[in-house]
Amino acid sequence: MTSHQQHLRRALEQRIKHYRDLGGVVAADGRPLPGSHRAIAVLYDVVPTTVVTSAVAFAASLPAATALSWQRSLTRTIFLAGDPVTVADRYPPWLIAADQSIAWYQPAPAGDHLGIRRLLRPFRGPAGVPPSDDAVGSAPMSLVAATSGLSVEQYLVHLNHLVAESTLAGHLTPGTAIKLDHVAQIRDLPSDHLAARVMPSADGADLTCHAYLRVEPINASAAYREL
Repeated sequence: MTSHQQHLRRALEQRIKHYRDLGGVVAADGRPLPGSHRAIAVLYDVVPTTVVTSAVAFAASLPAATALSWQRSLTRTIFLAGDPVTVADRYPPWLIAADQSIAWYQPAPAGDHLGIRRLLRPFRGPAGVPPSDDAVGSAPMSLVAATSGLSVEQYLVHLNHLVAESTLAGHLTPGTAIKLDHVAQIRDLPSDHLAARVMPSADGADLTCHAYLRVEPINASAAYREL
């Protein structure tokens, strides 16, 4: 096993340990067994920085008991296609993004969201991941996400898991300045990362890092703007 794979293995084991510490159930082979709670996100458009900032605001606003149930369900989220404003008339969301491109519904057992899931179709984006709009803020956190070979839906899943778990762990809060970078592949996971989204590769032979969060190295020459 290469040193990079060993590093990814440690990151994955740390995530599973945290899940176990929260009371999550782990199978005999070490595989996490998620609970029943799912959040819902209704999207009209995919603007990467809006997805990040609204996901932070959503996760941070959840009641403690709901947040814990969602963590024990591995922060699973169902992405549906629709107009958040129109849908809100019938199904009021817990939170809607400032640009109204995405609405978030509290994590709950699948039956609680049956109506909206019957009304809307699963989100299917255009081919390829939208380019990062390089949104940054003063003294930011750095969020790096890989995009090669991913559909928009897969990208959303990986990005949302990392952001939700980082927020619930206290690494991100509403108003945190975040620098979002897209790269083709993540070939080196920094040792000082705060959180990482690591999953088995398609063939199961290796682990793949889809995204990670770290404190952005200080760069006095960088010009930042608030998200």
